[in-house]
Amino acid sequence: MIYANPLIRLARLLPATLLLAGAVAAQPSAQAADAPAYFTQTRHTVAGAFLDYWRAHGGVARQGYPISEEFGEKSALDGKTYTVQYFERAVFELHPENAPPYNVLLSPLGADALKSRYPADAPGDQRANKATANQLFTQTGHTVGGGFWPYWQRSGGLAQFGLPLTDEFAESSAVDSKLYTVQYFERAVFEYHPDAPAGYGVQLSLLGAIRYQARYAGGARRTRDNWPPAPGLAPTDALVLFNAAFAAPSLAAWQTLPNPNVEDIPTWTVINGRLQQDGDSNGLASADETVFLTGDPTWRDITLEAQLSCLSNVPVGLVWRANGSHYYRFDLAPNLPNNPAGATMWRFGDGPLPVRVAGVPPARFPGYTRGQWYTVRISAQGAHQQISIDGVPVLDVQDTTLAQGRIGLHAYVDGYSAFDNVRVTAP
Repeated sequence: MIYANPLIRLARLLPATLLLAGAVAAQPSAQAADAPAYFTQTRHTVAGAFLDYWRAHGGVARQGYPISEEFGEKSALDGKTYTVQYFERAVFELHPENAPPYNVLLSPLGADALKSRYPADAPGDQRANKATANQLFTQTGHTVGGGFWPYWQRSGGLAQFGLPLTDEFAESSAVDSKLYTVQYFERAVFEYHPDAPAGYGVQLSLLGAIRYQARYAGGARRTRDNWPPAPGLAPTDALVLFNAAFAAPSLAAWQTLPNPNVEDIPTWTVINGRLQQDGDSNGLASADETVFLTGDPTWRDITLEAQLSCLSNVPVGLVWRANGSHYYRFDLAPNLPNNPAGATMWRFGDGPLPVRVAGVPPARFPGYTRGQWYTVRISAQGAHQQISIDGVPVLDVQDTTLAQGRIGLHAYVDGYSAFDNVRVTAP
């Protein structure tokens, strides 16, 4: 799940509880030191060079929790696409052309925020804090002093925060609307919280969450280019039979289910770490349905998990126990007025029309929101079929018709549907 408004959640958590509980709450799920870290607080995973950097540079207190998975994003500075990951207070960029520790760099969020919030003029009433030890930076003409100067020194200095871009001034917070003394740096904004417990008076603005909210959530117009990445699945102790995260473009393990009603074979493409329905063989959209299959035709009792998202108002879903034209399908419907069901389980192959096995009333699941990711989990144990959406059980049915088969994904041809993190585990 990606939070619809991370700023509301963060404003509720951060000052009062998060920093004080950092030694406990900030810990990811237990695992080997070099293994990816899954954070139950936001349901995201950090791995590799990003995890090394996060751990070495202050963890949750300085960087915050991860609020996205890794994905490709075009830089506004040089126009190149870099692998990035969003955290509450920072955005990590991977630069494999650099040797460690400079292979992970921080996006200039402070400079971007200053330009965005004060596009015409510099913020007024700035004052250089020279009451205590301080440092004038001749490169920008600004002074860091007071409590901000020791924090800058001990918490990473130039490499972490960059040069000061302003002196201190009063500013209303974008998170809680309170007035704080702030100072802008190239990669961060310092805030002074006089009511915070001792040692936590200086806090970093939630610039990562603010940028993520502006670009990928809230009122952002959703397109293929600003489609947020899927949140990722929680680690499992079960035996993994199949796992596809679509980090590579190869789809050799998949094939399109033949459909006599579709003239041109639909094509599927890996785009920015996700699988996307990409129109027919000519790249054209149509009202035709398509099913993309993979896996073992002998699979019987399995758990199928996948994450899906859709930009258009068409059903999108998962398939299991597929054998030829026979299969079960679970579709999420769009959240529209007068929908008879928010999601529906179907059985195909008994005749020219599918059989409706069961529907999820809108009161339990109102239908999907365009552009939002959903995690669907299907447990098929004999005749027993249990289905949940984002961890909430929505269906529990018995159907003995189909006993085994492959798994798959269902979409409409170029219906702007995307899938990620398809995993099959044994019971």
